[in-house]
Amino acid sequence: MKQNISEIGNMSPLLIKTDISYDIDRLNHERKNMKVEWFTSTQTGLQYASNPLNQYTDSCGSFTKRILLSGLASSEEDFTHIVSEYKGTLYETIMQEQNAYRTRILCRPKQTCYTVHTDVTKYRYHLALVTNPDCFVLYPDKNCMFHIPADGYVYRMITNINHTVANCGNDRYHLSWGSHDNPFKNHEVNLRYAGY
Repeated sequence: MKQNISEIGNMSPLLIKTDISYDIDRLNHERKNMKVEWFTSTQTGLQYASNPLNQYTDSCGSFTKRILLSGLASSEEDFTHIVSEYKGTLYETIMQEQNAYRTRILCRPKQTCYTVHTDVTKYRYHLALVTNPDCFVLYPDKNCMFHIPADGYVYRMITNINHTVANCGNDRYHLSWGSHDNPFKNHEVNLRYAGY
């Protein structure tokens, strides 16, 4: 998995565009034609851990406040089994090529935002499927705001510091995952509850 990542000294940019791209039209066609269950109408899992209660929703929601406490998994990296509906699709190709874990499709409904939070892993990868020009990733402590376009490219985002997503337009869908190939793993973070 070769990525074009520009590093600034020892500090990585908060959000970078990689040189990895996929066919957005095909991904959206496949997504719209699948019958899957959604967690709180905003997330569905593409991967599950061993012995799932619900293969679609076990990986969804707050890892520390929901998944870990309920015993669904002990690590995000436990979510590696591919949900059967995604087998033979471009989504499966992405999960295999990216050596992905805890892959989810997330919907940020129109005119909503997440609470400011931190994630367990330092980096998460994002591929916008449907977005609008008024949807932003915000880093409030850094006074930074970014837009991830639905251009087919994978973006690497720092997620173990305070961040949120604010959607001021129509519904936004994106694919999100962690990667076993990530050379920058760092699980020692001070987590802030996300409230979902």
